[in-house]
Amino acid sequence: MSALVAMPACAQSVGQWDTYGQINLGALSVADGASTDAFLGENSNVPGRIGVWFRTPVDAGAQLSFNLEAGFGMTGSSGFSKHDKSLDVEISRRALRKFEMIVDMPAAGRLSLGQGSMASDGSAGADLSGTGLAHQVAVADTGGGTALLRTNGTPSGTTIDDAFSALDGLRRFRVRYDSPILNGFQASAAYGQEVLRRGNDNDYYDVAFSYSGDTEPFTAEAKLTYEWVGSIEENLVFSAAVLHKPTGLNAAFATGREQIGPGRYAYLKLGIIRDIFAVGSTAVSVDYYDGRNIAFVGSASKAMSIGVVQKIDPWNMDLFLAHRTFALAGDAENFQDIDATLLGARWRF
Repeated sequence: MSALVAMPACAQSVGQWDTYGQINLGALSVADGASTDAFLGENSNVPGRIGVWFRTPVDAGAQLSFNLEAGFGMTGSSGFSKHDKSLDVEISRRALRKFEMIVDMPAAGRLSLGQGSMASDGSAGADLSGTGLAHQVAVADTGGGTALLRTNGTPSGTTIDDAFSALDGLRRFRVRYDSPILNGFQASAAYGQEVLRRGNDNDYYDVAFSYSGDTEPFTAEAKLTYEWVGSIEENLVFSAAVLHKPTGLNAAFATGREQIGPGRYAYLKLGIIRDIFAVGSTAVSVDYYDGRNIAFVGSASKAMSIGVVQKIDPWNMDLFLAHRTFALAGDAENFQDIDATLLGARWRF
């Protein structure tokens, strides 16, 4: 919804308020080779949120905006484990997703200040498949807290989250600059710090180069980022996606590599979008993740899945279903596979 609010007469401008949000819940079943556990909570692939925008024009065609956004504090599918499989709601400052001021300047680009996305946030997530609700490059968002068992059935202490990473950036309290878009290309840079969690004094820097294009018959997007985390971590990430609009066929690719450390991965997704039902499009895709040295030196992390998303346009709703298998192997030991199935719905308002 939106409403127009008149600013003071001296400002001679008009401001606009816009509110938005989504609730995204799912049922998750995880089989670790010894038992099967179930969980009902938030779908971490695209978490629930509620937010508000205020936008007002300023001098020389520029626009000043404020964005406040928060999550609902629900337990998410990324944190599921045998020891934490209950739906909890915890309201804390960590639920704050965005609290930022943005200045858009037509000829000079965009300047953002406050809690929000670093330039590398989502750098691995180029995806035009329409199935991001069900499965995507951040494979650990489905059952990430689950510990892998050794082949003899004993716990290893290594979780899905430890063994599978997309290496992309997150949200921080930062200052960020985005250049004007030229023929679909844009450059971005940011510096930030973690202020919502205690015990993290790292400085975060990153740069990004992105492309977005929509022509007949293709839509395409790509992003290349480099992130510095203090002096302890550097990551290079690239992702790209293309959609053939007449057929709905699409592909996405992502790869990342630690620059301090040996971790690296590659990810591929292939899909199709079709209008099978009158209520909305149907998207189906399969993906494959191959990581090396992420859990530990000498480890091989592999995951594959199939996902389906059905849009229900009259209700602003999406139904999703995904099944994923995780496999981890090492030079000295092997682990049992984990199978995870996620089923649920998202409602946008």
